[in-house]
Amino acid sequence: MDSNYGFLILKYILSAGTDTSYSTFWHGYLYSGFFFTLTGLLSGLLFDSLPHFIYDGFFELRRLLEYFQFSHAVNSLFGFYLFFFTGLCAKEAKGWRSACVALILTAASPRIFGHAMNNPKDIPFAAAYMFTAYLMIRFFKQFPRPSWSSTAALALSLGVSLGVRVGGILLSFYLIFFGVLLYFKKRGRGIHRPAFLPWMLRLSTAALYGYLVGLIFWPFGQINPFLHIFRAMAELSDFKFSQGDLLYQGQIVSTSQLPWHYIPLWICITTPVVVLTGWFLFAALLRSRRSSASVSILFFLGTLGLFPIAAVIVKHSVVYNDWRHLYFVYGPLAVLAAVGWDFFFDSLRANRRKAAGAALFAALAAMPIGWMIRNHPYQALYFNALTGGVQGAAGRYDMDYWGQSLRSACEWLADYHNLHYPEQSAVVHADGHIMSSYAVLRNRLGSRYVPYLYPDNHLLNPNLRYMHIRYNADMLTYERWDYGIFLLNKQTLAEIKGGNWPPANTLHEVKVGGLTVCAVVKNPDSPLFSG
Repeated sequence: MDSNYGFLILKYILSAGTDTSYSTFWHGYLYSGFFFTLTGLLSGLLFDSLPHFIYDGFFELRRLLEYFQFSHAVNSLFGFYLFFFTGLCAKEAKGWRSACVALILTAASPRIFGHAMNNPKDIPFAAAYMFTAYLMIRFFKQFPRPSWSSTAALALSLGVSLGVRVGGILLSFYLIFFGVLLYFKKRGRGIHRPAFLPWMLRLSTAALYGYLVGLIFWPFGQINPFLHIFRAMAELSDFKFSQGDLLYQGQIVSTSQLPWHYIPLWICITTPVVVLTGWFLFAALLRSRRSSASVSILFFLGTLGLFPIAAVIVKHSVVYNDWRHLYFVYGPLAVLAAVGWDFFFDSLRANRRKAAGAALFAALAAMPIGWMIRNHPYQALYFNALTGGVQGAAGRYDMDYWGQSLRSACEWLADYHNLHYPEQSAVVHADGHIMSSYAVLRNRLGSRYVPYLYPDNHLLNPNLRYMHIRYNADMLTYERWDYGIFLLNKQTLAEIKGGNWPPANTLHEVKVGGLTVCAVVKNPDSPLFSG
């Protein structure tokens, strides 16, 4: 769906603004499209002539598969940069040991690691967020006259952040706020007062040119650059689009009626214990160990990590799909956890205690790393040990809302059908977004694959939405499909204990942590099986 938007922006750019088909995208005016535009551009250059790929070739199956495989690769690069710049920010805050710890903590966070391979919205923004945070720290260190090269680099990073997500404009507000705060802090301490205007000129230059760079990938913003940014921010903070309802604390709840603790609780149940422990150590030891770190940088990163969470709670913004919309705050918060562990190591005097502290850190870090290895490629479904893992979360919280287990299920179904019914068609009722199943099944079954409930031209619709089915046993008695691929998502604990999951007539189960998260089901009333 959003990939289509990236191609529409490419058409707009290549036509010098004459092709405005981007305006047909249902919520394109609220979103910038740097990642999807970049991925589409590189895909066209690598796999085909760019104009043909953009205008004609994207919906061809071969190019569709190539595009999504390439998109995963580009997404993983953004994930790497998220880890990398989180480590560099930790180095600026306390030193290289904190940098190494921060790198381990982010890489050992299964949800973040898993989304780094699959999430083209939140991970690229999280990477741009940390990249900009790092350049801001370097920029502030050059006070009162940062070099113009530093100013240009900061402007570029601000532009990329805005280009990935319109909310990146907040980084410009952070820049101005902390820049002014730094000026008055230095002015109060120094004998020679620094000049205000040269400093403000560089702050304003970075913010302004960053905004102009970001507008390249946000055509709607170009129409009225100084009004539409406020309109988009206002609508995004009170976004009315949602997935309808979700599973939270064992109840099906409307996304517009979620309690204030939705985000804090999701953070607590999906963040590894080693990171939670780091936050505790940071809060406990900051006062006594503050002289060994840069308090100003920690305050800056703490604001970047905590302010968006507080704003969402106070504003009661509509959120869904756990806390992925706020994954961009994980980098700053991981730095605080890393510094907390570093404070802890500093507080250990004897060599035996230092060895014990290192062993404790290694043991806690090994827990999520081991889970990631055992449950690859489903790292994004992680719940920590305090929740009881995926087994403890089943029936209480949404599990696989993006349908990452669908590909494996589709591959198994295609192989099964080709083996047992090589000449017959297969009508497949697949949960989740159609793009999660269509490419695999069409590639392996060809024209014998019939996507249930979707018209033949569904792929040409740029506004294609999700279809979450939420399996129930009654479906087997009245719907005309051969196979169903159903997700555990939204199955309550009562339904699971009542025997509703895994479904009856299940042919194959995709398991994560011993839990069935996706099931391939046959319809016994289908003519395919009734004979």
